[in-house]
Amino acid sequence: MKASDTSALLEIIKEQNKTIESLRKTIDEMNVNSKLLREQIDYLNRKLFGTKSEKTAVLAGQIVMDEVFEHGQFNEAEAEYELNCEEEENLILKKASKKGYSREKVLIGLPREEKLYTLQDEDRVCPIDGDRLFSAGKKYLRTEIEYTPATMKLVEIYAETAECRTCRKEGRSYLRQAETDQPVLQHSMASPSSVAWTMYQKYVNHVPLYRQEKDWHNLGLEIRRNTLSSWIIKTSEEWLSPVVARLRKKLLDESYIHADELCEASHNSSYVESNIM
Repeated sequence: MKASDTSALLEIIKEQNKTIESLRKTIDEMNVNSKLLREQIDYLNRKLFGTKSEKTAVLAGQIVMDEVFEHGQFNEAEAEYELNCEEEENLILKKASKKGYSREKVLIGLPREEKLYTLQDEDRVCPIDGDRLFSAGKKYLRTEIEYTPATMKLVEIYAETAECRTCRKEGRSYLRQAETDQPVLQHSMASPSSVAWTMYQKYVNHVPLYRQEKDWHNLGLEIRRNTLSSWIIKTSEEWLSPVVARLRKKLLDESYIHADELCEASHNSSYVESNIM
């Protein structure tokens, strides 16, 4: 290559570097302007849609609900629910799925603690011969994911087993196990705190399940959104639906029902006066 060609190439490279630097400065200026514009838009939205009265609050709430339904977020749990999600969650601890999923690998980084249910003092007496029951070990029941804001841990549930040594000598049934709380969902690692937080995030904070999936991952647990949707659907069916049915029955059993269902126009005094008769 000739010296003149080399000099020309260096000049071209130099000009390109200047162009790149100029474009970078332009992009930085555009980012600053974009940030300022977003702040102005947020300010104007607060001024325009901020709560100023009961009517404005209703309108603002309607806007939020319209956005939720428009993007399909409200029924996300139903949409994400899959028939095989239970099979995925109920995998044996050391058994890997076809995709390489292993509960042992997923849970290895989480702290653990044991929760032991023990017999009450009044239950430590053999109902047959009145002898005192002595602890004979504990029985593993299940492992739950217990959620605490900003932290997560595994709670391994055990139930204490006590024995009557006299009954044991006499050949009678001699073991007695402490009573425990029922799991939120059978054969699931869901706990009341983890399910409640999932529902709270979904329906109060409007956090979709795919974002919650990332939040759980950031806390150290790799869990799929269809498992979260299963928690929501099945907990609603097994625990919340009976409560709703009971409340409905109690409501219908009443002779009178008091409710404020007046239309908006009834708050206009002229409308009320003209329709008194």
